[in-house]
Amino acid sequence: MILFWVTLFLFHQGHTLVPVTTVQLGEPATFTCVLPKEISRSQLYWYKQRVGDTLKLIVSLMKNTNPVYGPEFSASRVEVKVDKNISNLTILRTIQKDEGMYLCGVTEWNKVTWSGNYLSLKVIVIFLFQVLMFLLNSDTLAPVKTVQLGESVTFTCVFPDEFSGAKLFWYKQRVGDTLKLIATLMKHSNPAYGPEFSASRVEVKVDKDISTLTILSTIQEDEGMYHCGVTEWSKIIWSGTYLSLKGNTQRTSNYTVVQWPTVSDSVRPGDLMTLQCSVLSDSENKTCPGDHNVYWFKTGFR
Repeated sequence: MILFWVTLFLFHQGHTLVPVTTVQLGEPATFTCVLPKEISRSQLYWYKQRVGDTLKLIVSLMKNTNPVYGPEFSASRVEVKVDKNISNLTILRTIQKDEGMYLCGVTEWNKVTWSGNYLSLKVIVIFLFQVLMFLLNSDTLAPVKTVQLGESVTFTCVFPDEFSGAKLFWYKQRVGDTLKLIATLMKHSNPAYGPEFSASRVEVKVDKDISTLTILSTIQEDEGMYHCGVTEWSKIIWSGTYLSLKGNTQRTSNYTVVQWPTVSDSVRPGDLMTLQCSVLSDSENKTCPGDHNVYWFKTGFR
């Protein structure tokens, strides 16, 4: 499981679909959210999401009210501002745990508008080791559900109380992307599906304090995180599950790394040496889909 999340983290670094903000560790970072219109009776939310985790509330805000910070954040670390139809979130001094996705959500009636930005921190290679240590010691990672490509899969969302006047949202999130609405639901009403989904592919049910989302036949594009959000008044409760597909050739293609010259080749001190690294794919098209990050490491000798 830990290896899965570390692999996903590395994949995430090269396949982010939302805008990327890169700053030096310790510097401030500012994210901008353009609202559909000037914030009035709607509510604004800022969330943080680390790789393999669900959404964590940073702050919520309504017009003419003070920001309400989530349990892990405070005004001493983050600053939020709203001016007409623009909101800015500023991390005053970045730390390593700040790297991840920052999502802005604006709710108005039964609609939520999302935008996202990925924060990448310039750090030394040892950061990868620290990410691994974080994952080893973290108990907040979302569960992973693995099924064979083409099979059906069901996600379950448990509410704190019986579903009554609250709104229920199901979202899909591919690696490096923002949230895509699957369906919204209120009690005694039929699900309203997002533009990319329909009842012919996904099925949403609610029974008392449990909701289930079923993908009837999985395809490669279904792999990703599935979020369930329940809103009641000004509060949103989130849960998430990551879907991993067996036989997903887009993610599990085999690669071979070839370095030349080899380690055994002798080099005299002072000689000029050029190193070459090739990434070869075993897939049918003999090419490596997408972009790749290549890391060079030097070993030390006594």
